[in-house]
Amino acid sequence: NGVGVFSSAPRGNLDKISLTTKKDNVFIGNSIALELKAYDEYNNIFNININDLNWSVSDDLGIVSNGVFVANKPGVGTITASYNNISASTPVRVLGYPIDVKKDTLNKAPEIMEGGFKIAVYNEPEISGNTLFTKIVSTSRLTSLTERLSTAALGIQMKNINDSFKNLISHTQVVDGKSIFGTSEKESVYTINLQADSVGIRSAGSKQWVDLIDSLDTVEKKNIIITINKPVFGSAGFSDKMEADLFQDILEKSQAKGKDIFVIQNGSSNDLEIREGIRYFTLNGGKISTPEQMSNYSFIEFTVNGEDISYQRVYPYSLR
Repeated sequence: NGVGVFSSAPRGNLDKISLTTKKDNVFIGNSIALELKAYDEYNNIFNININDLNWSVSDDLGIVSNGVFVANKPGVGTITASYNNISASTPVRVLGYPIDVKKDTLNKAPEIMEGGFKIAVYNEPEISGNTLFTKIVSTSRLTSLTERLSTAALGIQMKNINDSFKNLISHTQVVDGKSIFGTSEKESVYTINLQADSVGIRSAGSKQWVDLIDSLDTVEKKNIIITINKPVFGSAGFSDKMEADLFQDILEKSQAKGKDIFVIQNGSSNDLEIREGIRYFTLNGGKISTPEQMSNYSFIEFTVNGEDISYQRVYPYSLR
């Protein structure tokens, strides 16, 4: 015989409503489902027909239809559901259309205002085996690369860099991106470097998670650049998919506080993926043995003016 547990509490009138969403951020034109629960005065579930609710959205950020919020314009506000003078609200942040800039060396970089500066995030071109560098790129074009990198006040070096290459570049501040967790800051920018193995960040150094969360909770800088030695998502990403999703969730929570977040990761291609407003850049870190492969070498260049930040991917050896 089965044993059932039943509430002996009497049924009462509606007492309270709770309203939540799985995500606080949404892009213009996109939607998020709203989750509403109602309880009576004895804390029993109270059934409400969703069509009987009155919905309102502050600042006309969007509309609610059948329990789904559809975003119309960017901003931060609240969604409110009301029923018989009882209401509940949940915050929402509507992000503008993502604008992606991909420029080569023929394009002009954003102008640096007085007090502004550049940041370069890069690897050293990795020449395969015994291939001579001079057979792939001329000395003058190598000089052009090192001179371009040297225009950046802050250089973030993703992998091991030979002294012969490093000595050709001059930055006022250098970040070693290959260490197990590290942070630095300059003006409105805060940088975090992480290391991961095939599983994820935790197995490469478990304390990195604690340090990452603490840093994101306390940082006051508006712009955050995170470097990591391998992709987070995709076929080459973390085998621990839950850890990858947790990483994204932590960044979204920081973004909801008004932060602009950029993740630069080493991989086998030059890609840019936007996940809920978080930009994931991939730098092609493969070995080079031909001029064609060299043309795919790129680095990320940021221009910082006050709290404003813009970016471009630079292809110094482009054959296009």
